[in-house]
Amino acid sequence: MKAKLILLFLLIIAISGTSPLIAFGKKEALSLKVEDVNSESEEILKKRKKGVWIPLTGLRIYREGGLHIDGRYEKIKFKIGGSIMADVGTIDADNELDRAFPGLEDNDIDFRRFNLDIRGIFFDAIEFRLDIDFANVRDIKDNWIRFKNLPILNHMRFGHLKEPSSLEELTSIQNLTFMEQSLSTQALTAGRNLGVRYNNDFLENRMTLALGGFWETSSFDNPNALGDRINENNGFNLSARITGLPRYAEDGEDLIHLGVSYMHMFRDMGNKDANARFNTPPETRIISERLVDTGDLVIDRGDRIGVEFAMVRGPLSLQGEYHQVIVHEADDLNFWGYYLY
Repeated sequence: MKAKLILLFLLIIAISGTSPLIAFGKKEALSLKVEDVNSESEEILKKRKKGVWIPLTGLRIYREGGLHIDGRYEKIKFKIGGSIMADVGTIDADNELDRAFPGLEDNDIDFRRFNLDIRGIFFDAIEFRLDIDFANVRDIKDNWIRFKNLPILNHMRFGHLKEPSSLEELTSIQNLTFMEQSLSTQALTAGRNLGVRYNNDFLENRMTLALGGFWETSSFDNPNALGDRINENNGFNLSARITGLPRYAEDGEDLIHLGVSYMHMFRDMGNKDANARFNTPPETRIISERLVDTGDLVIDRGDRIGVEFAMVRGPLSLQGEYHQVIVHEADDLNFWGYYLY
């Protein structure tokens, strides 16, 4: 079954013109004008390329940065793409690590990303995205819907998506400066959850505002656990992030980016079950062991704070963030971290 999925995926990649990706630094990771509120799907409506009409269906297939499928009158549109990323490495652990994590020292290969990305528009009114990563069993990355023509709602996305938090967390893995996110970002930011997010921009895209409410659902990789978490009210997050570009010139070749984010975590200590945990493997995907791990925590509430900065001057870029999490239980616990590169 896995071999068939790989063959099908490679066929889609070949048709769509999407090639395997290797993580190199790109200035796009920092240009960050704003999250595209209208999304790149808006551009699909403006393009009329010649393609192949499928008999009897009224559908047209063409290639432009991916595989597109349009209705005859452009009322229904799909864009299909994907990417493959693989890591190969060797781990040399010292004696202390080897005793704590037997088998850590090894050679390994891991598919970090093997995804199929489907985006679409129905009657210029409803936009959706479905991103399935076959490298992580049944894990759905982005799964959201947006109502394009309704006031206020056109700035909102509903579904499974990233909470507004860190610059590095919100940057696509394809555009990270390094292969991995920093350890503090992986351990202390929210990632994706189930909820609703509002995005808007101001001052000619020089400022952005994002607000969201999310259930702490973690991932779709275990549907039963997901249902239990929602039913048992594992927790709810209110998140906000604001960013600004005090300097932006030369189409992103010269910029300064500033941002701050905040999240309040609502938790229920009454059920006495673990409702918080902060952990991460080291900065490599070929290790699954969590070398940094707080263990299970039962908390009443918590706060996440993030401050971010980025600068680009031609070929030079500088980026850094500070993350802090304060959780409230019998004794308040304070976790913090930062990166600079």
